[in-house]
Amino acid sequence: MCDGAPWTTEEMCVSQYRRPAAAKQADDAEKNRFRQVLQEYRMQGFSPEVGRLDGAEDLHVIDNVTRWLIDADFHLRDSEPYKLLQAQQMRAVLLGVLDMLQEMYTVGLARRVGADLDAVVTSPHQDEMAAYVVLRDLSSSLHYTDTPGVRESAWVILARNVVVAYRERRYVQFFAAMRQAPYLARCLMFQVVPEMRELALATLSIGLRGD
Repeated sequence: MCDGAPWTTEEMCVSQYRRPAAAKQADDAEKNRFRQVLQEYRMQGFSPEVGRLDGAEDLHVIDNVTRWLIDADFHLRDSEPYKLLQAQQMRAVLLGVLDMLQEMYTVGLARRVGADLDAVVTSPHQDEMAAYVVLRDLSSSLHYTDTPGVRESAWVILARNVVVAYRERRYVQFFAAMRQAPYLARCLMFQVVPEMRELALATLSIGLRGD
């Protein structure tokens, strides 16, 4: 993307980027690059059915965009300007990217003009992304079970345990699972932490009063 002159400078990569919708410059160079990469994939119609999926490297790009979106949303969660102007859009983008990854893993084929339609594209991060699909909406049904082996993976077992603990209001199991969860999984779980903390305090309060 920025392999040679004049595309080696951040200013050229950000302000002079060749996609009109990606020309808005932000303060953070890493955020700019992730935004530009995602926009580029979108502009090219990158999807399981019509996108230009050449190999696992393309999946890794989307994997990394997913991780960045989760991390950024978590770190900015208390910012009033972010909550007012960007949070909903950021979470909608994350939802779209996760849905796209889920479909890609299910399809499992490189589909683009000139590609070998029988070429299977896999990623070692599939189970991690599957867990994020489950954790993105803890109130939804257990899903993402289309691919053989995914249900039995450590990542998704953790995510499913979290969902069960949340639904059955088992706050002890929920917080125990959260302590064991990797960082980005905890970021997604944090959305219901206030609710589960309130439940725990209310339950303990009732116990102390002897009601």
